[in-house]
Amino acid sequence: MAKFALLVLIAAQAQAQGTITGTVLDNAGRELDAVSVTAIRSDSSVVRDAVTDARGVFRISSLTPGVYTVTARKIGYRSAELLSVRVAERQSLTLSVTMTQAPRQLSTIHVVTSPVSIDASTPELSVRLDRQVTSLLPSGRAASSLIALVPGARKDQLWGGAPGVSNDYQLDGVSMNHPGAGGDFLSLSVDWVESLDIRGLGAGAEHGNFQGGIINAITRTGSNDQRYALRTNYESPRLTASNFNLNED
Repeated sequence: MAKFALLVLIAAQAQAQGTITGTVLDNAGRELDAVSVTAIRSDSSVVRDAVTDARGVFRISSLTPGVYTVTARKIGYRSAELLSVRVAERQSLTLSVTMTQAPRQLSTIHVVTSPVSIDASTPELSVRLDRQVTSLLPSGRAASSLIALVPGARKDQLWGGAPGVSNDYQLDGVSMNHPGAGGDFLSLSVDWVESLDIRGLGAGAEHGNFQGGIINAITRTGSNDQRYALRTNYESPRLTASNFNLNED
């Protein structure tokens, strides 16, 4: 008996639901096919979709009585929206939707950028990272790690040039290369650096004595104020260990 009563209730609710039918036309009165039509109840409890046929006709059924917003969308046309469409019990509502064709030509785009000076007398490519950039470095406190902020450059290779051991690392214009292994001899803290000049590609050909690029760290002006810094480091075996040895770092 309970199952029978449930079926009767469902059938009664289905009969009480409303329907929206309609036709979608363009501004010249032609029927539009393949238009996506959506009906959304004001409380968003009911969302129904339909697509127009070759005659521009759509049908959305099983709508609970209430106020709906009906939206029509099609590529190449501006979206059309009908607000406050009221659907009553057992009502079949007929709508006519008109869509306006959207222009296919994009409006003019103005690109504004700062002028770039090109020195034809030298083949090198240079970039300077000033203090405003170095203060934003999220990790690694070594000055050479700032090179990663330069597009197309890496710490061990500047714009497709020679490896890091072939670069000329300078401190205020004075070379500070490792005498044996090459590369940077003194790892400066980012807090000491005012700016970092990075020159690659043809830099070695012009200056000589090395094959890579030039990385010149310009230090900040000192003072008599005493300053201290404390850095801590913590490694958890749960994060750094392998599956073979729990305490392996």
